[in-house]
Amino acid sequence: MENIVRRDILKIFEKVIGILETRQEQDYSELKTLSNHTIHNSSIFQDEDSISTAVIVYSIAKLIDRGIPEHTYNMIFVRLVSCKELLQAFDKTNFRKKMKEIFKIISRCDEKLSLYVQDVISQAMMKKAGKIYQHGLSAGIVAEIMGISPWDFLQYIGSTSIIKEEYDPQNIRKRLNFARELFGTAE
Repeated sequence: MENIVRRDILKIFEKVIGILETRQEQDYSELKTLSNHTIHNSSIFQDEDSISTAVIVYSIAKLIDRGIPEHTYNMIFVRLVSCKELLQAFDKTNFRKKMKEIFKIISRCDEKLSLYVQDVISQAMMKKAGKIYQHGLSAGIVAEIMGISPWDFLQYIGSTSIIKEEYDPQNIRKRLNFARELFGTAE
């Protein structure tokens, strides 16, 4: 595990533990926001540990939203603290074993774990595709490169600020005026 990845995952675990230390009404929304961050990181780093962390944070958010039993909540919390301590000690082997324990607990509590994994991977791919799209490739080409549905990708870029920035009316006027000057057709 690269040190930059380890530090990032460590920060995520500190935040998750901070959120879960006291059960509060806003835990789901805070974890959902943190989940989006971890999914973004997993799309950047594309390593096993970042993806596993993203899946765990996403899964915990889903469990809290559905109502997680106190016993399960405590079992997950204790293992999250252990994961943090193992990362601090640079013990990646035992960190990964603890992560597997968390996955087992989640899968026993919620049969939809495999769907969560797919959701996280799909979201990470969409975020990565969005970054490529921002560099000027067409949506169709980006979808083809990433192996995703063009329709799903168009829906994703339509729901993000990617397309809104590109089609800002002020920006379009500037680009149009530039093109008119370039081709000598200025009004």
